[in-house]
Amino acid sequence: MRKLIFCALAIAGGTMAYGQVSTVNQNGNGNSANVSQVGNVVSEIDVKGNNNTTDVDQDGDMENSIVRIKGPSSNGNSVDIYQRGGESNNATVKINGSKNDVDVDQTGSNNNAGPNSGNTSFSTPRAVDIFGSRNGVWIEQHGDQNEGFVKIGDKGGSGRADGNYAEVRQHFNAAENLAFVNVTGNNNTAILDQDGSYDFMDVDQSGNGNFADVEQWNGNITGEIYVDQSGNHNEAWTFQDGNASLSIIDQSGNRNYANVEQRGVFADSEIYQDGDRNSANVDQAGFANYNYVDQTGNNNEAMITQVDGSFDTSYVEQGGNGNSATVVQDGWVGLVTAGNVSEVYQGGSRNTANIDQIGINDNYVDQSGNGNSATVMQNRRNWTGPFLIGGSDIIQSGNKNSATVDQTGFKNYSQVFQGGNKGMVMVGQTGILNESYISQLGGNNNSATVNQNGLGNYSDLFQNGSNNSATITQTGSFLFSSESQVGNGNSIVVTQSN
Repeated sequence: MRKLIFCALAIAGGTMAYGQVSTVNQNGNGNSANVSQVGNVVSEIDVKGNNNTTDVDQDGDMENSIVRIKGPSSNGNSVDIYQRGGESNNATVKINGSKNDVDVDQTGSNNNAGPNSGNTSFSTPRAVDIFGSRNGVWIEQHGDQNEGFVKIGDKGGSGRADGNYAEVRQHFNAAENLAFVNVTGNNNTAILDQDGSYDFMDVDQSGNGNFADVEQWNGNITGEIYVDQSGNHNEAWTFQDGNASLSIIDQSGNRNYANVEQRGVFADSEIYQDGDRNSANVDQAGFANYNYVDQTGNNNEAMITQVDGSFDTSYVEQGGNGNSATVVQDGWVGLVTAGNVSEVYQGGSRNTANIDQIGINDNYVDQSGNGNSATVMQNRRNWTGPFLIGGSDIIQSGNKNSATVDQTGFKNYSQVFQGGNKGMVMVGQTGILNESYISQLGGNNNSATVNQNGLGNYSDLFQNGSNNSATITQTGSFLFSSESQVGNGNSIVVTQSN
């Protein structure tokens, strides 16, 4: 057993100045404790076990440190605490387990700031609290008023947690940041990194085999990140570099993947994965963007891209299995910042939705059937306003239907409903205030093609039966067409111009 303690003392009549306390108590074999203190600091080390190594180096004012390694299985633990150049810092380590590793490095002031910052009670909070085996923790803080807390296992509650690794890094400009990691599962990894002001991170891993990497950089003022992994073998990535960004990832299913990148102001992203083997990718650049992804089914994929600083909003809900949704939104029109709205709901299975919006557009896709495909391309301003309708609605409740809508212009509107199977719809609108309504209610193998080019044209097509086809072409202004086919094998061709 080896104890090596260096304490800088303020000598006054042969007594220690107030606050200069270092207590080491070791009970076991092969333990090593190295304490070096300068300033009004307190260090308490209590080790019970074998082959433990503890190093504490403190240089500053009121920098407190306490290490507790106890329990019948507390073997082979290593703790390294480094605090320098600050005041009122806390570093508290409590370990009950074996083969754990902890490294705390703090430079600055008011780190681990809490109800016990600056005193020696250390009841709560604990910067590191481990109950389990083969866990590793690294906390590095450089800045002002940072708090970094890692709790692995719960001796009084959920029990041991083994094979986990948690890393918290808060850098030089990280003033008033918070970082919390709570792990009650096994074999999880959590990596947190902040370099900004007023940031907050919370990672909770109650499942097993999960991975989370969350980052906020110096463009952040009030960015917040929440990750909750209660399922198993999930993966979550988040990067934020902007103001007032919020990212929520909740993975209660298994083997899900979520990746969020936000750059800008007021960006907001929420991803909920309750099913298994889902994938969600979100890329937001600009300001006032909002994204919502909810995957309750299995093997679904959602990819959201919002670019060029706009007020874009995207909703994707996938309750079925094997669905794919891709949304690209660009709200920049010339020198005007605009905003798109896209809603995709896939309650069936093996459906595909591809949405591409530029300008001020509104899109709605609902696929409750199976094997359907919806493609929407909107350029300029096709949206729902206070006086005139605009945008695209596609509802497919049947199976193996396809719908393609291409809109270029201002306040064009298309509505497609397919309740049968293996139907095909193509709508092309170029101009202003064109309207197209297509309803293929039942039957199989119906097809409809509508092309509108001009101003204020109107087309209404209804087909109920099988193997029907319709082609409607309108070129000009204020043209009107209303067609209906009931039965099988019918065909309509309408050409209008002026």
